[in-house]
Amino acid sequence: MKKQVRMQQLNNTEKQETRTLWEENFPEDRREFLDYYYSEKTRENRILAMKEDRKLISMLHLNPYRLKLSGEIMQSYYIVAVATKQKYRHQGYMSILLRQALKQAEQEGSPFLFLMPAKEIIYEPFDFVTVYERLDYILPIEKESVSGDRKKVVLEVLRFSSKDGLPYQKVLQELVEFYHMVLSSRFDIYTVRDLSYVKESLLEQQSQNGGMLLFRKADTRELIGACYYTKEDEMELRELLCDKGWEKAILQELYDSEFCQGQVKLYGADFQTIAQKPWKKAPCIMVRITNLAALHGCFKLNCISETEPFQEHRIQLLDPLLPNQQGIYRLFPLERDNKSFLGIERLPEKARYQKTLTIDEFAKKYIKNQKIFLNEIV
Repeated sequence: MKKQVRMQQLNNTEKQETRTLWEENFPEDRREFLDYYYSEKTRENRILAMKEDRKLISMLHLNPYRLKLSGEIMQSYYIVAVATKQKYRHQGYMSILLRQALKQAEQEGSPFLFLMPAKEIIYEPFDFVTVYERLDYILPIEKESVSGDRKKVVLEVLRFSSKDGLPYQKVLQELVEFYHMVLSSRFDIYTVRDLSYVKESLLEQQSQNGGMLLFRKADTRELIGACYYTKEDEMELRELLCDKGWEKAILQELYDSEFCQGQVKLYGADFQTIAQKPWKKAPCIMVRITNLAALHGCFKLNCISETEPFQEHRIQLLDPLLPNQQGIYRLFPLERDNKSFLGIERLPEKARYQKTLTIDEFAKKYIKNQKIFLNEIV
């Protein structure tokens, strides 16, 4: 008798059953990291699965994130842990799960899904588009790039402890305010970093034998920079963000610390004043639009074209995987707070249009040129 394969969304108890499949497909992940993930992330995430009778054979995790899109806060999902048991691969199970994830996001009004691909070619048939390349560096950077005016900086190490109480909470709130100030002034699309986000990120780093590094002005103790660190096989730093003009001083402080002994990889740094080419640009984040109408007023027009004014026009949008969002749309300049954004209005089916765009072509044209900072791990 042929065994039945069906798709289902797992409940909280069933979610724990996916850990074995994770360990089989991602053996590089530490036990401590998976302990963290399955105790923290699975509380609120969604896991879609394929089962043969009662046996798990394929899975896809959807982790919820609040995103800031040009000032608008929207709910989105980050796709992780797309995995299939070896003997069941190349039978279309990943395709079924991805299509269901797209459909759910569309129904919920989520503007897009995003993921960090193992290979871009896997997700391109589903109209995912690479929109963000992470800038990676190898430390130490040449001395000429960081020499000069040496400002006094103090480095602090932050790790979670339930005994820290009020002082710990104050530092977390300070981080929330720092992230808001830096990210809102430099980027159009990024994850909202509230208290819950900061706490969870810190726990995630500690599951990989890491934590956070905070950089302060020596005289006033004002927070001027922060980054994550992990130390497993080697030291790695991630997401070094700091006030403009303090990059050199912070790098100098790093070089004098235990966190920069020998060569250290720095992932996803935002350097504003260091004239240094990155070690590499790594394709990092792909997105798939799932609800075009939800993106009304979310894209800055000056990021799309700096040479000529944006002209109102109409497009026919094609999306075979999500046919409900296919149709005719009016694209027009939307003025808000002395800035121009992309207005999106759906028109009747028989309305005239000037050009046709597929959903991935739309993403390449209107999302890819926005200033994006997305470096999530899980």
